[in-house]
Amino acid sequence: MIETWIDSGEENRKGNVPQSKMRFTSIRNFVASIFYVIGGLLLLVLLVERLPQGENDDIVREEPKKVQQPDATMTIRTPHNYPKRKNMEACEHPYGRVKIFIAYQNGSFHHRYRVAQQTLKCYLQTTNYELLLVDLYNEPKVKNNCDRHKDIMFRRHCALLQYLNDTDWMLVMDADTAVVNPEHCIEEWIDDRVNLIFYERFFNWEITAGIFLVKNSEFAYDFIKRWSMWEFDHPRIPFGTSDNCVLHMHTLQTIFNKTAPAAVNVCNKIWHNTTGYESYLAFVFCTKIMFGANRFWPGKLKILPRAQGFARDSFISNDKFHTSDFMFHGWKLNEIGQSGWRSPFEKMPDLSQCAVGTLNGWFYHNNSRLSTKEIYEMLLNLDRKFGSEIKNVSRVIPWSFASEMEDCFPNCFLA
Repeated sequence: MIETWIDSGEENRKGNVPQSKMRFTSIRNFVASIFYVIGGLLLLVLLVERLPQGENDDIVREEPKKVQQPDATMTIRTPHNYPKRKNMEACEHPYGRVKIFIAYQNGSFHHRYRVAQQTLKCYLQTTNYELLLVDLYNEPKVKNNCDRHKDIMFRRHCALLQYLNDTDWMLVMDADTAVVNPEHCIEEWIDDRVNLIFYERFFNWEITAGIFLVKNSEFAYDFIKRWSMWEFDHPRIPFGTSDNCVLHMHTLQTIFNKTAPAAVNVCNKIWHNTTGYESYLAFVFCTKIMFGANRFWPGKLKILPRAQGFARDSFISNDKFHTSDFMFHGWKLNEIGQSGWRSPFEKMPDLSQCAVGTLNGWFYHNNSRLSTKEIYEMLLNLDRKFGSEIKNVSRVIPWSFASEMEDCFPNCFLA
């Protein structure tokens, strides 16, 4: 039989198959096809019988749900949905202790920031947050551990580290930051999935360096420490070496040094070619491009969108505010009305009246609080204006300025 099979195969290759064998093969294939069809039908019947029946039919037939679009009535908060403060009620602390940290230089603090500090004192009397006022050049703890830092901005970050272990979260503030709307709790902006929370400045897209939230964690401690050490390692260029400039490269390296070092290097080259404010903005925009649409990196940090953080520069809305505003940055005056300034307040907050459950002690001008729509329209017009005023030197496409391959080929991707 084996020899016959081999012979038949040889005949088949030559095209000389006997007619009897061809008829036999055709009949065999036809019968096999019938069995395949019957088997397929039986399998289909079994599958149909196993589908959900009766009241469970909706599991199979349910139409996809439409995603609800946000509207003006929706309030979008962090995933924890800490509620907005109402009626000046006491603030709860689900994330542990929260302290406010302000570092200052003795002379200027008492002669420039009285209005801002008075609003903060009034606010603190309605909450139980603790305020840490730290003299950068006379506080023993800072002198002993941070004396090598001569630049006040970097010295401030070193000073922060001396107090971070005493709390769970810290709101770091510039001394010229005022509470314009006390009907908020700091926890509204805390996101426990990250260790640092920054926000973008409205007028130039920078990451703000003077006001941020920091968690007492190993990651945050290391981030702040390395940030302070940039005082000794920033490029020797005529512009762009202060702590807010450095923050962009520091953040970029923290996020992408291990996964996209070539992209970090492109922005670094643009930074090293900075000669003034406009070319510095090219560096800022480079970092934004490398971040992409993302502003949230779990376990690391998040950057809140412009005009949607816990503070913003007051001048962009002429010191007008709306219900979602909390703090204003840039109040460097000691008296209401000084130098023609029209603040949101008629007079200084009265500390003897500031308390939980009341807005007594806060004296607003009638037209200082605007609707969210009014503020939105104001900011939108400014957004278009600021965008149209960007100079050509700032409009750099990173890869047209510096090659990603330079200094790393063929090992540019290390992840």
